Amino acid sequence: MSFYITAVATSIAALILGLGWLFAGTLLLKRWGLETNAAGLLVGRRLGVVYLAMALLLFLGRSAPPSELRSVVAIAMLVSLGLLALLGLIEFKAGRDRHSRCAAGPIRERGAPSAERRASGHSHYDPATHRRPDE
Repeated sequence: MSFYITAVATSIAALILGLGWLFAGTLLLKRWGLETNAAGLLVGRRLGVVYLAMALLLFLGRSAPPSELRSVVAIAMLVSLGLLALLGLIEFKAGRDRHSRCAAGPIRERGAPSAERRASGHSHYDPATHRRPDE
């Protein structure tokens, strides 16, 4: 596969992620089963700008001739996007999203109880056992 095709495909993926985090952070946080709050949205918007910068860098550099700079940019993108993918897999395997569950439970069950859990009367969470009283 040529650098041109790889750069364009990666820039499209980064553009989609960037726009998603910049304009639909609430949707993305809910998809992971996380409660939406101001801090999460702030970090999400900032991450969106980073993704958009990556998209722009790759798209504008898609026709660059082979050079040391192009190789360094490609390696940096490979490492950074690879680490993001690895982190996502680790979080998924650990059950820290709404679609999977492990002994520790998803992130949304840790810390302060949600309004829904407070209303149901099951607001206690025991960090030692990683369980609520009803489990």
